[in-house]
Order: sequence, then structure tokens, then C-alpha cells
Amino acid sequence: MITITRRAALSGAALLAACARRNEAPAIEAVLRARWDRPDAPLEAGPIVIEADLAIADWTQGSIGGRALLQKRDGVWSVSLCAGDELRTAAGLQRAGISRPIAAALAFKLNQAERRTTPQRLSMMSRFDAAAAMGSMLAD
Repeated sequence: MITITRRAALSGAALLAACARRNEAPAIEAVLRARWDRPDAPLEAGPIVIEADLAIADWTQGSIGGRALLQKRDGVWSVSLCAGDELRTAAGLQRAGISRPIAAALAFKLNQAERRTTPQRLSMMSRFDAAAAMGSMLAD
């Protein structure tokens, strides 16, 4: 009985954590829109994946796209880096200064989430072939 209760408690905690992360996605999208959305070129964001206080948000705008790496500090999300496919891999995320376990988790989550993304949109995000630092450097 204790095992069942402990397992149920752990499942409940995981569910609450997943709900909290989903609730963060609108805040992340709002940060991206506030910075880059324009009437003549609306920004489309998503999927957005979150691990700890880091997130990756796919985005497209007109005929271009990319991925944004965001960090949450003092309860506020901000963009640290914009890149293309470099942010799809654990190795690329580690080169951006993210620890191995968090980089692996983010890369896995992004891979899963991007399975629902159209090939055309993935191609647009892959064309962002540079890495542009946008804010303070990452520290995790």
C-alpha cells in the first residue's frame, strides 16, 4: 500500500510540474511577440519546450524562422540566444552553456514536440544559420 501511495504521489507531482510548464508557454510566447511581432509580419511561436528555468521556442515570421533559447530569472522569461538547428541537439545546447542533463532533456522534448511540426516550417527554422546572443549569457 505504501508503494502505491508513493507512486501516486510521484505521479501527482509530475502532473503538477507538467501543468506548471504548460502555463509558462503563453508567457514565453508573449516575450517573443513583444520583441518581434509586427503588423506586416506576425510572429508564429511554438512548439515551446521547458526544462528547469530554460526553454526553447520555435518561431517563424514571414519566410524566415528559427529557435529562441530563453531563460527565466526572477520569475521573468528573456531571450538569451536565437539560432537554428544548433538548438535542436544536446551538443549544440551544451555549446550554448547549458549543462549536459538539461541540454539532453531540452533536446529530447524539442524532438518530440517538433514531430507535429510541418516539414515546411522545420525547413524555415533550419535556415537560421547563425547564433545571435540576445541578452545575458546563460548560467545554470
